[in-house]
Amino acid sequence: MADLVYLSVWLRDFSAEKMLAAWAKALAEFPASSLAPGIRELTVYPFDWGETPVLEQSFAEGATVEQAVPLAAEFLHEDYAYEAELNWDIWVPRSVEYLDQWEKVPQTVSVACLGPQFEEESGDGEDRPDLLITFGLDSILLPESGDPALLAEALEGVAGNCYRENLAQLLIYIRKLEAKLPLTRRRLWSDSGEDLAARISSTYGQ
Repeated sequence: MADLVYLSVWLRDFSAEKMLAAWAKALAEFPASSLAPGIRELTVYPFDWGETPVLEQSFAEGATVEQAVPLAAEFLHEDYAYEAELNWDIWVPRSVEYLDQWEKVPQTVSVACLGPQFEEESGDGEDRPDLLITFGLDSILLPESGDPALLAEALEGVAGNCYRENLAQLLIYIRKLEAKLPLTRRRLWSDSGEDLAARISSTYGQ
């Protein structure tokens, strides 16, 4: 069963004064869709993810980083989280039964900035990342097979090229974050808690 893919990022000297600037850089470096460009949704959560948002803004035509971040900055608090939804262009199979026919489509991701005190009351703040990126299902990066023979077969031909192109897009983004932001730690993981970086390395022999 496919799991969601997350990238957790921790930054040096992260603070309420610096967090939205870091978030803006993470958004600016994201490989945004050419088919459905721009930020589509902007949401600001107070205190923890279960609270009613203090801001929910949709952008039918897509907003720029320069338009969206100032709106979020009107609600600047160290215990708030700021989430932008946008798209990237990803190869997906036309049918789960046939991996030789793929198409490139825009798929939604979210790039969130979590204030230094966000989720502190709930006790979830101890290992809370400063930035959290949600990429969608891991099935866009890796075939869903535990059988080594079937896995090797799925990584051949058209399917293999599409998986690798999707993965390359993700890895290039991570490298850009490392170059633009003062990362102290990062973790690529899935809903199941799996270390996805290790699985990718094992699958592709990297």
